[in-house]
Amino acid sequence: MSSILKNYSAAIICAFGWILYLINDLIVKHLTLTFSSIQINFFNFTFGLVPFFIFLYYKGGFKNLRINNYKIHIISATLRLITTMGFFYAISTVKLSELYSIFFAIPIFISFLSVFLLKEKITFKTMSFIFIGFCGVFLIFRPGFQEISPGLYVALIAIIAYSNLHILVRKHSNTESPIAFSFYQISLAIIVTGILLFFVFDFKSFTLSQLILNFICGILHIGAILSLMIAYQMAEAHKLAYIQYIQIISGFILGYLIFNEVPGLFIYLGCALILISATFIIKETKNTKI
Repeated sequence: MSSILKNYSAAIICAFGWILYLINDLIVKHLTLTFSSIQINFFNFTFGLVPFFIFLYYKGGFKNLRINNYKIHIISATLRLITTMGFFYAISTVKLSELYSIFFAIPIFISFLSVFLLKEKITFKTMSFIFIGFCGVFLIFRPGFQEISPGLYVALIAIIAYSNLHILVRKHSNTESPIAFSFYQISLAIIVTGILLFFVFDFKSFTLSQLILNFICGILHIGAILSLMIAYQMAEAHKLAYIQYIQIISGFILGYLIFNEVPGLFIYLGCALILISATFIIKETKNTKI
């Protein structure tokens, strides 16, 4: 396959992955009107095992689950759990436009944390754009000027967890399989949310239609993760990173059309600063992965 065709194929798969994420988020937001984020998390990951094992079989079976460093997988699974639980809670309390704007600050947090965790050197120009990105986050939160939803704080914790997860996986990508990372992340999520759901929180029964929606969510969620994994193995990350902008634009539009969410002026300003900052950082580093 030529490099051009390979890049186009990767772009299509990447766009497909982000569209799956967007549809999943819309369904999850609808389900959180009735069910706890813990319950949705549990069934999301449990049903998600269906596409995962199909993918695992296609990739050669259980040999892909071998691990060399148990500690790294425990940490990565914990960070993924914090990320997903935080995101699902936040989506139930925060407007999609606010949530997506905050999550688009991930490349900014990754660049900032890489200085300390990976000892990477960045230019003054990059640090300036990191500062611009943090100003965008500040505009969305505006502490002292508005009552801040707890969901925004949880979203921020989820972003920091994901940024650390990204750095951890990138650091150990030469010794640990990405499929193994995904499997143990899913496994821990099922165990922890299952314990919380059945022993701490109250389980609410599903109607048939709600059960089907949960099943669809599980397929979409893991399908999105696998699609992005395939895409980023086919092409360099910086060539695909901009495709994620599909999600934030669609999130603003669909949040308004479906949930009647109207972003305020500061959300638009904050989002603009974050996008400007993230675009520069992605272009500058050329090694940012999702």
